[in-house]
Amino acid sequence: MKAREVKLDVRDRLNLLGILPGEGNYLTVKLVKELQEALSFNPSEHELLKFVELPNRLVTWDQKGAEVVSLKSIVLSEPTEAIVIETLKGLDSRKQLKEALISLYELFVLNKEKQETK
Repeated sequence: MKAREVKLDVRDRLNLLGILPGEGNYLTVKLVKELQEALSFNPSEHELLKFVELPNRLVTWDQKGAEVVSLKSIVLSEPTEAIVIETLKGLDSRKQLKEALISLYELFVLNKEKQETK
């Protein structure tokens, strides 16, 4: 089983956390939980980013703090990456893909398709 390392910024980490499925079979739920833990923010990142949740469920953060918080490397197993790709493709096919998710779609879906055609 191949693992893939990706580097995600604050926005992509939050967006990916926001679209992960909340239910599924045992393996899916277990893998999603592990991915959520990998994507989560540690106490020092919280302190630097100063997250604020707005009434419309949007989250803002301190941009200066974001400059200090580097890209986070996340290692995804093939099954975990498949869950992410399936989720993004599902949003796309239902015409529910938002602009904020484009970078994730390109990183996971288009990059995977590109690799498969090589």
